[in-house]
Amino acid sequence: MISSRKRKLIKIISLSAASIVMAGSATFGIVYSNTISNNTSRLIERSNKVELDANTADNSQYNSNRDFNTPKQPKPEEKPTQVIPPERKPDPTPKQEPKPTPKPKPTPTPVPEPSGIPYAKTDYNLDSSTPTLPYDPSVQTVFGDKVGAIIADSNRILNTIKNIVKQGLAANTEANKQLFKKTIGYKGNDLSFDYYWNNLFKERNEPGRTQYDFQDLQISLGAVTATGIENEAKANRVLQIMVPNVSVTFGYQDPSENPVLNYYKEVNKKKLLGVPNWQYNENPRDILNGDYRGWTRTDNTQQFINDPKYGITAEDGITVRHYTPNERNDDYYKNKRDVNVFVLDVDNTSGYNKFIEFLKKAADTTPSIGVVLTNVGKTSTTRDVYDIIKALPKNVKMLTVFFENSNTSSLLALENRRLDELNIYTTGTVNSDLWGLNPLALKHTNFIPSTNNYNVGGFDPYPEGSIIPSTPIFAALKFDRNDDLARVQEGIDIAFNRRNERVFNGQFQGKGGKPVVWDFSDAPIIRSFKGLNIRDANLKIVRLSKDLITSDDTGEHLVYNVSEFNNSQWTSLMSYQPERGKYITFGRGTELKQPDDLILLGKASDLTSTGDLATFIKYARMGGSFKTIIVTDPALQSIVSGIAYGANVQLVSPEDVEKHNLKPRIFEIDNTLNPIGDKLDKPSNVNSN
Repeated sequence: MISSRKRKLIKIISLSAASIVMAGSATFGIVYSNTISNNTSRLIERSNKVELDANTADNSQYNSNRDFNTPKQPKPEEKPTQVIPPERKPDPTPKQEPKPTPKPKPTPTPVPEPSGIPYAKTDYNLDSSTPTLPYDPSVQTVFGDKVGAIIADSNRILNTIKNIVKQGLAANTEANKQLFKKTIGYKGNDLSFDYYWNNLFKERNEPGRTQYDFQDLQISLGAVTATGIENEAKANRVLQIMVPNVSVTFGYQDPSENPVLNYYKEVNKKKLLGVPNWQYNENPRDILNGDYRGWTRTDNTQQFINDPKYGITAEDGITVRHYTPNERNDDYYKNKRDVNVFVLDVDNTSGYNKFIEFLKKAADTTPSIGVVLTNVGKTSTTRDVYDIIKALPKNVKMLTVFFENSNTSSLLALENRRLDELNIYTTGTVNSDLWGLNPLALKHTNFIPSTNNYNVGGFDPYPEGSIIPSTPIFAALKFDRNDDLARVQEGIDIAFNRRNERVFNGQFQGKGGKPVVWDFSDAPIIRSFKGLNIRDANLKIVRLSKDLITSDDTGEHLVYNVSEFNNSQWTSLMSYQPERGKYITFGRGTELKQPDDLILLGKASDLTSTGDLATFIKYARMGGSFKTIIVTDPALQSIVSGIAYGANVQLVSPEDVEKHNLKPRIFEIDNTLNPIGDKLDKPSNVNSN
């Protein structure tokens, strides 16, 4: 028998062993469970609590390793194991790593502006004393005490007139009338002022307007600010009310200080048939008739008809005007000589054929002569006056041309001759973007006073149907048949350097004005602008030559090597804002062509960037061209499809393009042609021998 003491010892040992086994099993189970649940998503996390319904066995496949026969025992209270945290040691002082020295941001390499295409530079021998228009009337011209004096004058006028008109209808007194007249410095006709004064207080019943004129004047006076008065004073301008106006203006107290009027005076004095101290432009009637202030005009045509050596008749459309100064004793006129001016109606075929020969014989009749060519392009639209201008005698000091269409190419005959004075007029539409000038034509032309004579007919003071001569507004720089990139560069430079002349201001007259149209309709050499110094061009319209287009039975095609668009500067050029109305066309006016497709030869690897090509396609599409873009390289097709602006992009084989003999039309200088594209050996209908 085992003693009770031994039994107790055995029980204790057995219990201890069982506890160890159970603890080990539980520990293994938890570790296993964590391991599986972390690695196999199909396993379900085991629970520490197991419950069986009605103390029966659970059929769950996951209830393994459990004793289902033991009675349910209350779960002992779980006590958290006390964890003694390790002694906290002070954090080590972080070792400071050296801060990296910041590297400077790389400066982007600027894209160099093209230095321009080289050309032979020559002295144009222009007269430096030729008047130039002062384009910026806001420039400060007076300083110090004079500014203060002008401000005081403006405030005196402003406050006096304000105090009068604020009385309303009660202001209509004789005393106020005389004070008003004195304050504004009126020096005109008394009856005219009385009429003006009475109208200020005359009631009117006009919808949308004030009841009285003096109320308009009140509004204008109220809009004047101290800052405005000061700025005008610095430009030497004082507040004014110019009868019959009912609004405030600013002007010069002394007309001799007005730079614009002084410019007109200098222009009128500089002309071959000039006049001193005259600050106004010629009126349309005088322009048509050839009348000049300070000169007496006599018709001497019959004398030349009667002399058989000149070989002209009354039917030839040739007339002779003789001019004599009115005031021989005036210092301005004392050295002036009589002048003959020879006039040709270009529409007259017999006179057109005789004119050069006639001029050679008549040129020495006065020391200096003038020539007037009328009706250029009126009926015979293809009849140019290039040969006539080219053959003008050396003593022609003044040339006046009346163009009746916008084709001014004939003026290129002036390129290599010195001309003191050129006048260009039209009796047709004056403000069209078809008007352009080749700047190379004006290389040695000193003076174009006609640009001041901007007259527009069709409304008061000109009755509808009146023939009103006016300067055209030259919107475009244009170029001609044998103008290559070097000549275009010279033309751009001429226009840029003579920006202070109205002829190179484009449609936006004044400081900063410049042509926004470049016209290469007559210049087929030009296909892109690579290498040009385009200066500050912001173009709205570019016209290329229709001769670049190939026509066949399948349509009209424009063919380019895709590499031609590298650095072609289309994006830089077509930068005019706003976008509306920008386009690229082929031809001009009624001679426009719109190619059906653009054919791009070459591979995508030949194109260094897509920007200029995209710009070209975009604005040519806006001009009505390119329903289809044809390429011969799959990679290029992918590129062009993204910049086609709605055009259909087609891939064809190079052999198919070659089979139709489609290739770029490349033009060069043709020495068998004159500068405007006429054959040098053509039979001329202008006798120049």
